[in-house]
Amino acid sequence: MEKGSYEKAEGSLLRSLEKDSLNPAIKYVYSLLFTTNGFNRYNLDSSYYFINVAIHDLLLVDPKELSRLEKAEILESTLQNQKTKIQQLAFEVSLSINSLDGYND
Repeated sequence: MEKGSYEKAEGSLLRSLEKDSLNPAIKYVYSLLFTTNGFNRYNLDSSYYFINVAIHDLLLVDPKELSRLEKAEILESTLQNQKTKIQQLAFEVSLSINSLDGYND
């Protein structure tokens, strides 16, 4: 993702999800990808979905995996910060639409 190879990054994420479908770090990075402007599938709803699943899955990991996630700085606060960022971006979109439907979305 750092090199701008978003489609390649998505392929890696998909392969990782196939191997470990309960890994919150993968879903966190997927959420980041969907809020990256250069990504051709930029989508706040998808990003929001993945961050919520990551938050849920974080509660299910065993202590050993939790320790690895903490070393990678994938903490509950990290996930909550991403969720807040998505909500702020969605609010900005709603303001730019400036309609009742936009605010409802």
